[in-house]
Formats: sequence, C-alpha cells, structure tokens
Amino acid sequence: MDKHKTIVDILKSHYHSSDKGITHIYADDKEFFVSYRSLYQKALCLLHTFQKVGIKPHEELIIQIDDNETFLYAFWACLIGGIIPVPVTVGNNDEHRLKLIKIWNTLNRPYMFTDEKNFLHFEKYALENNKTDALNNIKANTILFTEDFGDQQGIPYTPKLEDIAFLQFSSGSTGDPKGVVLTHENLITNLMGIEYSAQFSQKDVFLSWMPLTHDMGLIGFHLVPLYLNINQYIMPTALFIRRPTIWLKKASEHKTTILSSPNFGYGYLLTRFSPEVATEWDLSSVRLIFNGAEPISIELCEKFLECMKDYKLKREAMY
Repeated sequence: MDKHKTIVDILKSHYHSSDKGITHIYADDKEFFVSYRSLYQKALCLLHTFQKVGIKPHEELIIQIDDNETFLYAFWACLIGGIIPVPVTVGNNDEHRLKLIKIWNTLNRPYMFTDEKNFLHFEKYALENNKTDALNNIKANTILFTEDFGDQQGIPYTPKLEDIAFLQFSSGSTGDPKGVVLTHENLITNLMGIEYSAQFSQKDVFLSWMPLTHDMGLIGFHLVPLYLNINQYIMPTALFIRRPTIWLKKASEHKTTILSSPNFGYGYLLTRFSPEVATEWDLSSVRLIFNGAEPISIELCEKFLECMKDYKLKREAMY
C-alpha cells in the first residue's frame, strides 16, 4: 500500500468493490451488510448535515453514539470532511458523564453528535450536579442523530498526511483525560506495520465485539480490514456482555480467521460456556486470536485453549 495515501484515500480506493465491507451483527438471526462503497456514500450524506450546521475542516466533533453502524457513518463523515472526530464511550454512569465534560473542556470549541436518549441522560446528570454552564455550552453545539441522513452529499476535503485524523481518549481515563493525536501518517504507518507483523492476506476475515471507541476495536478491527479491503464483522459490546458465546458461534458460522479480546473476555466467556451451546462450532478457520490491552494470565490462556481444542481452535492461534 502507498504510504503517501491518507486513510480517506484508502476508503475511496475501495469505492468500486461492492462485495467487501462490514457486517453488523445484532442477534443470532439479525445481520446487516454495509459495503465500503455504501459506507462512503452514507458518510458523505451525514457530512452534509454536519456542514449545514457550520462545522468546518479542522474543527472537532465528539461522537457519542452506541450503535456501531451510525458511529462509523459519523466517524467517516468527519474524516471525509476534514473534521476531527473524537470518539468517546457513551457509558451509563455519572463518571462517564463527568468525563465527557472534562473532554469537552480540553477541546477547542467542539461540537457533539449523539442521540436524544443519551443526551437526555446527560442533561439530567448536569442539572442534578450543578453543571448547567457545561450543559448550556454542550447543548448549543450538539447535533442529534435522526434516522434519515437525506440524499444530499457534503463537500469532501482533501486531507494531508500531517493532518489530524482523529483524537483518541483512553477508555480508562480518570482525572483530567488527555487525548492522543493521530495523524493520517500515524495511522497509515501503524496499519502497514500491523499488516506486516500479522501477515494478513485477502483470505482473512475479521470479527470483533470490542467498542469502536477503543483502539483495538477501531484501529485493529475496523481500520485494518478496511485498509486491506477484506470483510469484517462487528457486534455490539453489549451483545457480547449479555451473551459472550455468540462471539465464537459467529466466528464458526462466518469462518472467521482473525479474532481478538482483552484478557478478561476469555475468562468471562468460560463462565457462560457449556458444551450444549457449542455442538456445531468449528473454529478451525481461526488463524490468530489476539490477547491484549490489559495484563495477560497464562493460566487463563491455557484454560481457554484447552476448552476450545474440542472445537478445533489451534493451540498456537493465541497471540
């Protein structure tokens, strides 16, 4: 891949491949495919909405959206329009809502894209905790998600390699959160290194349950397969939490080759696992199952791999 391309160039280069893209998994029998071509088109339409309210290139937009499909339209609308996306976990407690205010205060006159339900929860928190100044500032620059993006397209911006692609705040930020600046050049260099190290090929298929506000979810399991123009499957983190075994059920069903989880996910799945749910599992297609983002327990790895060998998961697959 040309290291002089931006991440937007990569998406545009896939415009004619309508058979490659993202399958959003919502339930056992509910999946929705979005080609990389359709991702670009829908993002362009959402960009029109952002530009209509006055957001300009190099301005920041906090994305607080639970739904993965909508999140990715917003993320790419920003990238295509030269707007700086700032993914922030929605969360469901006061700590997350205070974190949102702290992030807002570190940015330079940002905007926010969210849905009505999430905003009402934030508004209630702000009113109950004497945060009315912050609420008024945020409310004035908030765009609420509506189902219909319309068919008018925004005006694309041509980013440079040194332009900021997005700002990343750690999912575990406490105190005063600090954003990491990622340029297009940073991302392309990272993606090239990941491709080389893991020896990815056109035969690979990715599946992830990790949040898109997390680097392993967003960079490792969305941007990497998009960069390679191969298929990816994404399920909501909440679905994994409710029913962790659906992760490996879908890996078997879709002949996934690349999986990933932080260490706790392997232990959590085992607590909900029984042979009855896995009678038809075949994990022989899994080439790599990454374990990272937090301290790794060798004992847990051994236990997980031992349990899954009955379903043809290779012992050397965990990386």
